[in-house]
Amino acid sequence: MAPQPPALAPLWEVVETSFDEAEFLWRSWEAGLHAHGRNLQATWFWTEDRLSGALDGVRLGGARVVQELLMPALNSPHVWEIQVAVHTLAQLPGLGHEVLRPALRMAKPHRRWLFQRALQLLTTPAQLALTHKLLSGLGTDAAVWRVSCRSFRREPSLVQEIDRLAQSALADDRCLAFRAARCLPPPVARKFVLSGLNDSDMAVVAAAVESGLIHGLPAAWQRCQGLVADHPECGAPFWWACLAGTSDRKLLTSALANAATFAPALAALGFLGTREAADLALETMQAQTETNLRLAAEAFCAVTGLDLVATKLAAPEAPLPEEPLTFEQDNLQANLVPTPDELLPLPDVRGIARWWQAQRPRFSTDVRYIGGLPLSPQALYEALAHGPMRRRHVLAFELAARTEAVCDVQTRAFYALQKHQLGQVNAKLIDHAAPFAMTGFAS
Repeated sequence: MAPQPPALAPLWEVVETSFDEAEFLWRSWEAGLHAHGRNLQATWFWTEDRLSGALDGVRLGGARVVQELLMPALNSPHVWEIQVAVHTLAQLPGLGHEVLRPALRMAKPHRRWLFQRALQLLTTPAQLALTHKLLSGLGTDAAVWRVSCRSFRREPSLVQEIDRLAQSALADDRCLAFRAARCLPPPVARKFVLSGLNDSDMAVVAAAVESGLIHGLPAAWQRCQGLVADHPECGAPFWWACLAGTSDRKLLTSALANAATFAPALAALGFLGTREAADLALETMQAQTETNLRLAAEAFCAVTGLDLVATKLAAPEAPLPEEPLTFEQDNLQANLVPTPDELLPLPDVRGIARWWQAQRPRFSTDVRYIGGLPLSPQALYEALAHGPMRRRHVLAFELAARTEAVCDVQTRAFYALQKHQLGQVNAKLIDHAAPFAMTGFAS
């Protein structure tokens, strides 16, 4: 038998380049989760598949990459470097785990969410086995990481661990506990969530309300009403838009008249899904500045299913200046990275008004629409499987709430997990194994 040639060591320049690419692509992928112009398949094709390859390239570096790149990156001021490092170290048993375990134990509260996010995205069977091995060496310190990872995958955690986190002095731990309650059996979750509805920290209250709404808790609905008016930044307007019955929808529409609640109410308007919501979105387009103009158009399209680009109802963007700005004109403190709302298409308002005048009669006053289709299990599934990334997070919440948490998709996961969960959702909805409440949370 001929001797096997020795394995070739990877070129270090390739490993370093892979690390830089992984950092950039991780940041791009996270931004893509809120993109208007891409769906799940396109996000995987254009970004995630390349990110996966870059992370593979980093792991090829072995012990040297741990010592020279990943260990220093754990203390980096750059978010994406930290997450690439944690994600990679967790997949390198031996030295990688020896480095990562003490970092997990000593992680300060303001950095723990970065570590959690990196570990949450380890979801393949091989990665889960390595994650279990990593956390098993942490003893009681593993609870926060284990609950975070399991609830992210929409798997139930031990009630004792969740309860322990709910009693923590750290608001972040309590938030994690009440978010994880969505994965508990409904009777257990409802009883557990009640204790979080009056927490002193509004982020904790919001987490409890979200899980309570998913499990149909009336007290959570009552608390949500107060959050819409007083703390709209927590997500309550979106939950209200999805679940409000006919008599409750006016709470969201009236919020458009209040300067303090206008922006979140406008962002949530598209999820209200009614003909009245489309009317309000058009009225807002006819009266607003550029940023709100784009957001109002997005809400209108979310209700009606209108595609501004395909129908040529997107207005041309302002041309870039031909001459560079002078030093005196240039704002050196300006953030040059556009927000997701600033990347939305600029609408041709007059053209949209003409389109709506022709199409409005086919929309009933008493029907809720998702992308121009009446609300149904299939319409929600299609929006999650093929719709714009930015809308999917709220629609996944709605699907979980309308199916009593039987159908729950993690829209911030990598493609493989989402595709698996969507397959389960499709099977359950087709086989009618999942209940589906067609009416709102309240009538």
